[in-house]
Amino acid sequence: MAERMEDTLPPKSEKLLEIHNKATQAVSVQEFVDKDENFNESYGNVKKIDEGSYGSVYSAQWKGESKTFLKFLALKVVEASKFQDTEIERNLELFQNGSCRHIVRFISLRSHIFEKQKFYVLEMEICTGGTLRKSDHEDKYDNHEFQLNILKGLIEGLKYIHSLNLVHHDIHGGNIFFKSEDDPTVMYGDFGLTKEEATYTKWDDIERLADTIIRYVFALKSSGSLQIQEIATRLREKEVSKSIIDVIVGLKRKEMKLEEAKDKIEEMIRKLPGEGDDRIDDRTALSASEPPCSSSRSGLRRRETKQEDENHIQKRRKVDQIQMELKVNGNEILFDYLSRKLSGSSPLEFCVILLGDTTVVECCKTKYNPEIFYKIMHSWKCERPELDHVEELKKALSKLGRQDLVEHISSFSVESLQKHSITIEGPNIRVVDDDFIRISRNVAQGYVHVVRFLGLQQNDIDQLESDFSSSIKERIFEAFKKIKYNFPSLNRQHVCNALHYADHVNVIFLLNENWKNS
Repeated sequence: MAERMEDTLPPKSEKLLEIHNKATQAVSVQEFVDKDENFNESYGNVKKIDEGSYGSVYSAQWKGESKTFLKFLALKVVEASKFQDTEIERNLELFQNGSCRHIVRFISLRSHIFEKQKFYVLEMEICTGGTLRKSDHEDKYDNHEFQLNILKGLIEGLKYIHSLNLVHHDIHGGNIFFKSEDDPTVMYGDFGLTKEEATYTKWDDIERLADTIIRYVFALKSSGSLQIQEIATRLREKEVSKSIIDVIVGLKRKEMKLEEAKDKIEEMIRKLPGEGDDRIDDRTALSASEPPCSSSRSGLRRRETKQEDENHIQKRRKVDQIQMELKVNGNEILFDYLSRKLSGSSPLEFCVILLGDTTVVECCKTKYNPEIFYKIMHSWKCERPELDHVEELKKALSKLGRQDLVEHISSFSVESLQKHSITIEGPNIRVVDDDFIRISRNVAQGYVHVVRFLGLQQNDIDQLESDFSSSIKERIFEAFKKIKYNFPSLNRQHVCNALHYADHVNVIFLLNENWKNS
């Protein structure tokens, strides 16, 4: 048996071989991330979240002064020899030609040399809500309104990609992300295979999108092997509305353009504020694919189906209402309420009492006094989650000499703030974009009190406030759109309760006048 070359080498040759092996040995992506000084000077809290043949994806915190409102990032780290030049070109195209809220945001590309080996780091917006394949939002997939919002987002995102004469080329459940646990906005990511339309066409993208929706949103795991007619039958068995089935089948057959699909989905969404649901009209009419029935039998079936749908609607509205109530965090509303009452006090003194220093006030960019007090309390709650915040606030306010507010806390309840004597037209009708436009025109800087009362999270407010390219009216409109997206059941009464809480009674009268005339 032949001896290994290393076993027959003299000592000097062994040393040379060791040097040669070390010089030619490829450095792994993980070694680079762990050991490269420049990389670790730029990023902290680095955690691997995905791995593939191309490299690895990490979540990280940017240590330097953020050039955007994004402090936390997703980093795609790739060894240079495996990097696709087209990926950076496509990312740049997607963001230089406009923007779309359903596309994961590309930030920048950085190159690093480590142990004479080159690595690329793509900085991207981080999505913390999971993917269509696996997400905390999966329990909502059966909700009709949630289904419509997912479909609308996916269609809008793909339509934007196609408008640049590009095809995604790699649509699947793992490449479609949810923005966060609180924000179920769907977003396309991973543009490594994105290219100009050629042998793989836009219609192929559309078919893959339909397959992905069928597989993950409606849980038909073997949808790829099913005939279209069988897919439609199984979706009906899952009580999916006929309107949605028509859209999915149209996309799957490559017969329905994205623009037409978007119009149909938006039409279904517009029907939601009304008394009923498009499911009633869709399901009482027999599908052309169903066998014919006698008139008496079909009439009975229509009555039974209508009753089932009405029960379903009532149940869903109740669930949505509970979700809305759960989302409105009592402590957050208390902090907001107190911030408005504290506007005449010293934020520096209050900050020292709660946090022991004045860092939050010094770093606070807003000049809006109540918001400074809110940020102090919000930061304090995040730093000390184990405390009984209500009781500790009483002590802090006593030290500040605000005994009047201690008494306010003792009698405080969100329910009491939701009650007012103003009667409005159609209180249970869902609000629409025109309502948001009117609000944005008539509510200025104090809009944060309104949207916070409706459950908008502080990180969403910070993101909107950091977008200096948009006007205050645009930020207010986007805030309400985000609330409506999270809570499709948002109605006129909810909005008026929030406006009344924030002392915008004049806006309630303005809206109500328009509702009476519409």
